Amino acid sequence: MKVGDTFNIIQNGQMHKYQTIETEIIKPAELENRYQKRDTKNYKSLITLVSCYPPGTTNKRFILTAKEITQGSSHENIYE
Repeated sequence: MKVGDTFNIIQNGQMHKYQTIETEIIKPAELENRYQKRDTKNYKSLITLVSCYPPGTTNKRFILTAKEITQGSSHENIYE
């Protein structure tokens, strides 16, 4: 994923749409300090996704941060 890409997350039957605002690759040791204090003044709802990078290794972390652009619309029958 890259900056500008969108994705959906369904939580408690509600669909939330997010848009990627930042991606980066960091060392595992940098993760805790970097994301403890996030400026959320400009965004009502942020999500940060973390994955190992490159896939299949534990060398680094791929970090994706996204802002919510559509709040909780009803999404029926998501478990069918």
